[in-house]
Amino acid sequence: MSGELTITIKIGEKPYRLTIERGQEMVFRQAAQQLEQRMVNYRDVYAYKDKQDLLAMVALEYAAQVILMNGQTEEKQGELTGQLQELEQMITMDA
Repeated sequence: MSGELTITIKIGEKPYRLTIERGQEMVFRQAAQQLEQRMVNYRDVYAYKDKQDLLAMVALEYAAQVILMNGQTEEKQGELTGQLQELEQMITMDA
């Protein structure tokens, strides 16, 4: 089943209405749940009370994770490229 779906999710006790692809509903709902949980964790551990501060800290955390993952992906791609070049050289030498 394809097409768009309109859902409402809550982040920081505020409802947000989104139009998304039908197949992505669970992803958005899980993402909203994770955001809420991280906000609760920051509130409890660091005694933040302002929801904007909590959202900012969660956004910073997720942005840092994306940057780290991108760096790891680039590193792995470099390793794989090197290994493929070695294999290509071995095949060329045997031919």
